Amino acid sequence: MAEHLDVTEEFLKDALDAYLLKYGKCTVVDNYMVFFEPLGVVDMNYGIE
Repeated sequence: MAEHLDVTEEFLKDALDAYLLKYGKCTVVDNYMVFFEPLGVVDMNYGIE
């Protein structure tokens, strides 16, 4: 993932750790639930018509 974002692995880990401290294990952004531990994203509208 770090390579895809063109950042170092250390920078990515530090950024994810900072978000984990700020938001806890997850937060909602628009219609997505973003999990920081373990890392993942869930579309909360998936399957809703």
